[in-house]
Formats: sequence, C-alpha cells, structure tokens
Amino acid sequence: MLTVFTWWLTHSKQMQIREISCKSNFTPCQNEFIIAEAMRAKGQNILRYDTKSLKQTLLLGNFSLAEVTISKDIFAGKLALSLFTKPPVLALSANGLPDRFVLIDQDFRILDFRVTDPHLPTLSVPSLTNLQIGQSITSSYIKPLQLVKLLSESFNTSQIYTLLNSTTLIMELDQFQVLLNPEEDQTKQVEALQAIVVDSTINKEAYKQIDMRFSKPVLRQN
Repeated sequence: MLTVFTWWLTHSKQMQIREISCKSNFTPCQNEFIIAEAMRAKGQNILRYDTKSLKQTLLLGNFSLAEVTISKDIFAGKLALSLFTKPPVLALSANGLPDRFVLIDQDFRILDFRVTDPHLPTLSVPSLTNLQIGQSITSSYIKPLQLVKLLSESFNTSQIYTLLNSTTLIMELDQFQVLLNPEEDQTKQVEALQAIVVDSTINKEAYKQIDMRFSKPVLRQN
C-alpha cells in the first residue's frame, strides 16, 4: 500500500507543477531567459523537481542576479521564484550624450542602460561604443572608475567626474576644481586631497584649482 501511495505522489498529475510565479526585486520578472527557464518546470512532479538545479542555472545564466530563492507549495502545485539583482554602484556617460547612462556593478560589468540620471557617481568619458549588457568595461576605464568610486566614498558625493585623458580626471569640489591622475597611487592622492580640503576650511583659504597629479599638490588660488 505504501509503495502504491509513493508511486502516486511521484507520478500523479495532481502532483505536477501547475503554476509558476516569479518576482524580481518584488516586481514581476521581465527577463526572457529567467522566464523561459522557470517555465520549463511546468508539468513536472513538484516533489521530484530539483530547485537547486534551477537556481544554479539562473545564477550562471544571468550574472546580474545576486540572490535566488525558490519555494514549493506542494498542495497548490505552485513554484515561487524570488530574485534579487546586484545594485549598480557607478555609471558611465559619454561627452555630448548626457541622456544616456551606463549602469555598472561592483565588478565593473554593465547592468543596464538608462536615459534618466541614475544619481550615482558617474564617469564622463570621450566616447561609448559597442556596449552590451553583461559586458565588462574596457580596461582603459577601470582605473578611472576605481578612482571615482574612492572619491565618492571619501567625499560622500554622487557627482559627475570627467575623464580628460588617461592621466587626468576632473572633479568639481565645492568652489574649486580638482585634477587627479588615475594611473598613480589613488589612495595617496585622495588622502592628501582630504587634508587640503580640511586645512582650506579651517584657514578659510580659497582655491581655484587643486592639482594632485604631481608628487607635491599644486594649489592655484583665485
């Protein structure tokens, strides 16, 4: 009798997956790959269905996913997917194209494109071409982006930074302009800049430009 019941549980149509729900960041899933992979479960036995395998497939197939949770409602024949994506931490924009922003994750891979200001630390570069979601940012922009991330964390600002060339990054800070070199020791430059800003505030000194690209910062007054 037990054998018959066990067979019924694992083969009966009443134990098939009949409904699949999918939420990504608490909203209905839109990604075609995720939806297609989830729908493959429909009609399969809910007790025997391997949720770990589906989770692994989704994580390997979509790098933007940070967390995947899959639950079963056995009596309702329902599979529920709850997904959370990696948040963007930086953005890229091109000079002359202020209405296009490229959202980037902490691993410097492209998450998405946006036409509205993402209110993230943004690196403005000379040009952006042939970009695709999931693609790693070209190596020439990695160090400038690392510097932008460090500056935004150190000064708690989400402004736009301009990359003039490989050795010059421009930052507008309060009433003066700052020039930094992404190719040199970034931590040393930022720490020295913080000290200069504190001193200028205490001593009420006004600068037009602070150039951190040299071994000794160059302070240009108004």
